[in-house]
Amino acid sequence: MLRRFFMSVVAVLLLANWALAQNGKIIRGQVTDAQTGKPLPGANVFFIPTGAGAISDANGRFRFAAFGEAADSLRISFMGYRLVTLALAEINEALQIKLEAITLLFSETLVTATRQSAVRAEVPSATELVEINSPSRPVGMARQNIGEALTQAQSIFVKEYGSVSGLKTINLRGASDKQILVLADGVRLNNPQNGGVDASQLSLVGIEKIEIVRGNASAQYGSDAIGGVIHLRSFQLPAGFSGGLQTSGGSFGTFNGRAQFGYGRANWRGAVTLDRLVSDGDFPIDGAEKIKRRNNASQRREVFARLSGNLRDDLILKLLHRTGKITQGVPGSLQCLSPAARQQDLNHLTSAALDWNQSPLFQLAAQYSTERRDQRYNDPEPCFPPPFASHHEVASDIGVIQNRTQLNPGLDVLIGGEIGGYRVTSTDFAGIERQRTQRSAFVQIEWRPFVERHPGSWRLAVIPSLRYDDYSDAGKRSSPKLALALYRQIPSSKHYTTGRLSLHGNIGKSFRAPSMNDLWYKDPFFAGNPNLRPERGREIEGGMIYEFSRLGHWQLELTAFDSKIDDLIISTPDFSSLENANKAKLGGIELGAAWRNNGDRFGWRANYARLSAKNDGNDTKTRDKALVYRPRDKFDLQANFDLRYFTLGGNFQYVGKRFSRADNSQALPAYRVANFSLSRQIHFNEFSTLLHLEMRNVFDKHFSIIDGYPLPGRELRATLRLGI
Repeated sequence: MLRRFFMSVVAVLLLANWALAQNGKIIRGQVTDAQTGKPLPGANVFFIPTGAGAISDANGRFRFAAFGEAADSLRISFMGYRLVTLALAEINEALQIKLEAITLLFSETLVTATRQSAVRAEVPSATELVEINSPSRPVGMARQNIGEALTQAQSIFVKEYGSVSGLKTINLRGASDKQILVLADGVRLNNPQNGGVDASQLSLVGIEKIEIVRGNASAQYGSDAIGGVIHLRSFQLPAGFSGGLQTSGGSFGTFNGRAQFGYGRANWRGAVTLDRLVSDGDFPIDGAEKIKRRNNASQRREVFARLSGNLRDDLILKLLHRTGKITQGVPGSLQCLSPAARQQDLNHLTSAALDWNQSPLFQLAAQYSTERRDQRYNDPEPCFPPPFASHHEVASDIGVIQNRTQLNPGLDVLIGGEIGGYRVTSTDFAGIERQRTQRSAFVQIEWRPFVERHPGSWRLAVIPSLRYDDYSDAGKRSSPKLALALYRQIPSSKHYTTGRLSLHGNIGKSFRAPSMNDLWYKDPFFAGNPNLRPERGREIEGGMIYEFSRLGHWQLELTAFDSKIDDLIISTPDFSSLENANKAKLGGIELGAAWRNNGDRFGWRANYARLSAKNDGNDTKTRDKALVYRPRDKFDLQANFDLRYFTLGGNFQYVGKRFSRADNSQALPAYRVANFSLSRQIHFNEFSTLLHLEMRNVFDKHFSIIDGYPLPGRELRATLRLGI
């Protein structure tokens, strides 16, 4: 039935597009940055005074039909750039519009918040963009996994259980790792068996940037997005031949080698990356450096391949494959050591995506992904006998389709659907294969009643969205959301070169479907509960971003949020099963400030989050107590300084006290960590060399984020990259 519905929608849109083509002249082109040549997504292209036109897509392209209305010119506008107005005589059917930036503002673009490209300052949600493989920010190249890359992100607390190979889970605004959705190029990575993601197993191979949406996003993405969305985005493939060799070495027997090769022509581009990481993980766990962490070694091998090309001018195909194998020791906690435990993970992920930008009415995106996971664990000498072994095989197949329709420059409609099939064969299910199917449909309307006709005018975006999810084993759930964004570009004045102000607010509902372990786990002492209901969240958020240029370029951010989570899944009083018997109250304030000098050679960014995460259940012993491992205060400072020959970098982090017991009777103290880096980049014709040195935990602090799991002290890393 769902397939029939979408086929009908596609047919109607194609018919409407054909009718438009027969009755009007087609205007098409691309909007790019005049200095860098990069495409500008979300630019307004419209006729004056009628308002007929379109908005540029992710590649800066636009296409619409002109009907011979009473227009006198064509105007192109994009926040942070000078307006361009073309007379009718200058308009042809293949326009190349180059816009000049007014100043070097923080004009990051992302797609996660609204499922389509937008300037970060204009989306109605709190967001952040973390650069990974950027030559201007080489510090990201020394990170070995997603957990390390996100440590200093706003309102993110990474729970680390060891060094490079230790388990790493992510809390966002107090939401647990099972309540945060993780995507890779649109593909859902949350394990359907346990609901979470081990960030230590997600490498940065092929990743260019990470988009973070803080706050509920179930109206766009469905289950698991109570706390937000973390989206890993692959690098853009360059034209011509490209290649690179990278090697890293560091403390505790850590070595990483990587080779990347790519080739691109006018219409087709592809790249392959091979990566290997090994680490002994034998860091000292006492100040005297006599006792070292044992059974903490790991090996990771990974292959990443990507191919994209134009099947025709308006049709793009993207293929992606990632295979990774990780073998590692599992040392356990200091209170319960596992000196011989071993774990092996083998993951395969393949994705195929189509982008078809036929017309303003027909901007279709479709994606199919398949993932296979195989995990084996064996502990012949556990601290509590008898010996234990497990084996899990997880298969995920997901198809997503959506169409964006631009009815006019001020009204977009996004409609789509998702179908997923999941199969798990596990020793946790007594060897029985459990299956789950998911059917979803979503719609989003973006209404902008005020088009930017001159600099300084206010622009309003009203974005209601709704998603319906139907799980074969967890019931049905509707997730509505209403978001508002109000923003304007501030014209130059006596004191400021230029600036912009953005205000946003949203309110919505979210949910997390019970994991298949929650429903079907079975051993002699504990059993899942097939009658569990989804966890339900409600959140309201408001915030602002203010950017201006005076003695450099400034960006100031303020966000406040308040949320409640009902039907939390917890253990029964006798610890024999699970039940929906708890609630949580989450709220807080997020402050951010960033500055860059006029030449972009020196800059810094500071983030502070104040979090209140409390138990709201009926148990008198834990009610109104802080949730475990949710620090109330977190502060991060990052800075970089480009000298003539070197780039200096540094960061500092403060994390407040964390309670380790639900009744708040025990806590871990606050900790402070500082890191320092030095980079040197040399260009010779088409060749480049980058040397990056980093000292982590400069002051050799010995601490634990999680009770019983010590972290390394001072650590040195060196990275050498050769590229063409």
